[in-house]
Amino acid sequence: MKRKVLFYSVGRSDYDRYFPILEKLNRENIDFAVALNSVHLSVKFGSTFKFIDKKFKLFLPKSTKNKFETKSDIIKNFSENINFLNTVFNKYRPDLLVVLGDRYEMMCAPLCAVQYNIPIIHFYGGSTTIGSIDDYIRNAITKMSHFHFVATKRYGDKIIQINRKKSNIKIAGLIGFQKTIKKKLMKKSRFFQKIKLEPQKFILLSFHPETKTKININIQLKILEKIIKKVNFRFIISYPNADFGNHKIIKFYKKILNSCSNVTLIKNCGQDLFLNFINYSSLMIGNSSAGIVESSFLNKTSINIGSRQKGKVIPNNVLNVQWKEKDILSKINIFLNKKTYRSKLLTSNPYNEKISALQVAKFISKVDLTSLKEF
Repeated sequence: MKRKVLFYSVGRSDYDRYFPILEKLNRENIDFAVALNSVHLSVKFGSTFKFIDKKFKLFLPKSTKNKFETKSDIIKNFSENINFLNTVFNKYRPDLLVVLGDRYEMMCAPLCAVQYNIPIIHFYGGSTTIGSIDDYIRNAITKMSHFHFVATKRYGDKIIQINRKKSNIKIAGLIGFQKTIKKKLMKKSRFFQKIKLEPQKFILLSFHPETKTKININIQLKILEKIIKKVNFRFIISYPNADFGNHKIIKFYKKILNSCSNVTLIKNCGQDLFLNFINYSSLMIGNSSAGIVESSFLNKTSINIGSRQKGKVIPNNVLNVQWKEKDILSKINIFLNKKTYRSKLLTSNPYNEKISALQVAKFISKVDLTSLKEF
């Protein structure tokens, strides 16, 4: 009987990380499926289920009218998806669960798997994000999981502190990402044609709510507004994630879009196009993990603002700065005007792949599940 493996996806970002592994699993003699969180079906966040490859077996929840605005909305989404996953577990009866990252929605699947005594493989745990509640979620998933593929040794060391096991951790880097980039990058002329803009220099802004911070989000948005108005550059802005506070950010973006001619807003574009946004940007700013991880593969200068990503392994193409308008403007002007910074090269990328997608796929298809449960 074929082994059944269930992957759980709560957004475009984790699906993009899964994809190289899912592609290789097609070669293995196993039955695998992807269950989606209802955020994927939200029109507000771009109906990202449309980006999921239809050749994979999918479990989709019912479409949601949840606005993801209040804390009550967040909890409602969580409970709805727990019930959906309970149905999936009963119907599909997986032998193994695969989860990734630290989104609060991701914890729905491990909570179900623990009840059904199903072993869990967790990708990209062990990092730290001081300005976000993701740390609590990540550590909880780490504790529930039986095997870990982590991006760096430092993250592996943190998991050892939580689980007290060394043998169930593999230092993997970012699996399959370098190869993905080579396939996805477009010619500059085609990229600008696709986004319907004349070829020009631009700053890519990607900002998410800081769910654990003493700084009021309205103050942060006011600072961003002043920066957008003072810097004589086009700003291309990506939508925030579904964390509490996202509705304030979206409302601000729509307002700034109407009042500033140098702003372009992208609701959701999929990984392919987003990589090209990074690649052709003059600079990235904000507090997204893309400004740390993806930027390092494309060797793009990035300004990471605030504490959301504090604690992560920071490559040397990234500069941390606090929520002070003067400091942020100063760093933007330095990076845009001095060739030394614009052409700064990485001496080494801490997120380079160390284990291939094929090796991971073989592990998933062949690992002794009984031994996993013993951890």
